[in-house]
Amino acid sequence: MGQAHSSTKRYRGFVLTNEGLQKLNNCIQKLEAQTRMRYGASAIARKVQLVESDGIHPITVRKILQCQTGVDYRSIDHVFQALQLSLSEGDYAHADLCKSNKSSKSKWTNISSSPSYINIPDISNFYGRTQEIAQLESKIICDRTKVVALFGTVGIGKTATAIKLSHSRKSRFEFVLWKSLRQAPTFEELLISLLNHFPTINKNHLPTSLCSLIDLFLEQLQRHRCLLIFDGFETIMNNQDDEDTAYGDFLQIFLESNHQSNVILTTRKQTNLVGILEDKNLYSIRLNSLQTQGFERLRRCRSARTQLRYFCVSPTYIKLLE
Repeated sequence: MGQAHSSTKRYRGFVLTNEGLQKLNNCIQKLEAQTRMRYGASAIARKVQLVESDGIHPITVRKILQCQTGVDYRSIDHVFQALQLSLSEGDYAHADLCKSNKSSKSKWTNISSSPSYINIPDISNFYGRTQEIAQLESKIICDRTKVVALFGTVGIGKTATAIKLSHSRKSRFEFVLWKSLRQAPTFEELLISLLNHFPTINKNHLPTSLCSLIDLFLEQLQRHRCLLIFDGFETIMNNQDDEDTAYGDFLQIFLESNHQSNVILTTRKQTNLVGILEDKNLYSIRLNSLQTQGFERLRRCRSARTQLRYFCVSPTYIKLLE
């Protein structure tokens, strides 16, 4: 079998068929029942390392399990060998001829009409931003953009705009989770905090390795449609340590994985990370001053025109003037 495919080892266009994916999932379930340990992408990659010296990256294993992005034949063969499975011709196919896997992985059930809001700041005084929210809806819902960066000055309404988007009937999120990054939490701390909010997660038995935590978190994003709002992302980028790399690596995995969840980053300026993650599923938008409808309440204040020019129509300062 190795000779038959030697010429296509570098061709990264194979995915598992429904039969191949079922065979692989059945094996993983049996291993987890026998060992009482999770066999996510990282664990499978470690098993491959034991039988193949060149090994395989966990991201490649995720691609194989998700059947969304094609990989080379050798990677699929390595995974099957490591799990002591026989790889037959009916277990894999060219990605463009095996679209049924993609559609079957995209079916969502039990999506609540009212999402669960977790740690969400109060936006009861929100007004304006109709055009920006419509633009975000178009990108996230119609264009299936996974990561959006909202940038603008302090108090311009980045967080409120992101939260207001989640109220859209079109978005149909199950969970909306807001996390402030202004205290620069490590990425592991952030993951543990997020995982603790999912009802099916046992808080007392979380994985100890970062790779396993990421695997578990991605599983939740595949089961539930979530909107993750990371507030104050510039704090992470300004640290210039390993944490910005960890956050960046996760966002890259998030972009490449098969799910219908979204991340919104709020930041005071367009960060270097946004330039690094060039992807069709990444979009950035600047929030400028509010339009006429947005500062209607400000216009009723004394010396409105002077204040308007001074404060640049920032929603935060409008509240201070009330």
